[in-house]
Amino acid sequence: MGPLRWGQFARIVHILRLLRGVRSCKTLFEILLRHRAQSDFGTVLLMGLKVVVLGSVAVLDFERANTDFNINSPEEALWWAVTTATGVGYENLFPITSNGRVVGALTMESGLALFATFACFITSSLRAPQEAEQEDELEAIRI
Repeated sequence: MGPLRWGQFARIVHILRLLRGVRSCKTLFEILLRHRAQSDFGTVLLMGLKVVVLGSVAVLDFERANTDFNINSPEEALWWAVTTATGVGYENLFPITSNGRVVGALTMESGLALFATFACFITSSLRAPQEAEQEDELEAIRI
């Protein structure tokens, strides 16, 4: 009966560790909600990174299936994805296959949306001190 007791003890310790993890996740979510603007900015940065990486992997996979592909290496695919997502685009690297062009269109649209989100974030962060000052002035008038 002795070894089985140790198994129960290990299970209780494991449950306590899980509860501690749940509590720390709750604390993390509270911090993220308190600092929503900074967490949104981080989320947009991660989404931009995902768009570039997934776009480059997908276009390289689709273009390598073609015999006369234009994008030859992972470096070129990554460069293509960055320039396409930013809206710059160079004429020397472009997808030839229809699947590659679909990936290109999705990368362009995603990049455009992400840069618009960055612009909104910068605008709101620049307006925040003005809005706080206006709130203080309104509060002083009310008193």
